[in-house]
Amino acid sequence: MAKLLPIVILDEEILKEIVRYYRINTKSEDWNPKEFIELECFSNPSLELHECNYRSKLLGGHDCKFCSHKFGKPCSMSCHLQTFCLAIYAQRMGIGGKEIEEAIENNLYKMKPEELYDAVIKKLAIGDSNVVEVIEENDDVELFTISEAAKFCNCSYSNIYNSIKAGVLPNVEKDSRKFLKKKDIEVFKKNRNEEK
Repeated sequence: MAKLLPIVILDEEILKEIVRYYRINTKSEDWNPKEFIELECFSNPSLELHECNYRSKLLGGHDCKFCSHKFGKPCSMSCHLQTFCLAIYAQRMGIGGKEIEEAIENNLYKMKPEELYDAVIKKLAIGDSNVVEVIEENDDVELFTISEAAKFCNCSYSNIYNSIKAGVLPNVEKDSRKFLKKKDIEVFKKNRNEEK
């Protein structure tokens, strides 16, 4: 079972690395660093969604007409920071090194994006495919049991359990029990409703 380190906040130091990696022209009138600072989804991508992963199909299993699921092709539906985000997500899983700086160097400059993605998927597939984020005692996060999540989403226990096993729903561990974050359940419920 892979354990995730805590979410990495996109701060000014990380943004400098993003600027370096993507070779962003910070003198451009379009550049607004404030729109990226503390981006909520950073370092915690939903790899099953096209917004976070160009390889994934759109909801309903449709192909994206903007990028055709090809790396490096601009896409108005997909996040432009996804490779960097994936590199930090990988670091949270122990891929590329324990320190952020080391992982950035290894995951972004020594690995190709497909190699990085394959390493993350392989790590997710180890054991029972569960990725567990350890919640510290002082974390102020609303957590659901699998049963509570199923009731909230109006679906079966098995549906939630299988989504966790498939890596669609990240789970967290507290007192050796599995829980789901409310924000993850809300996204899952919204996506289910849109697919209907």
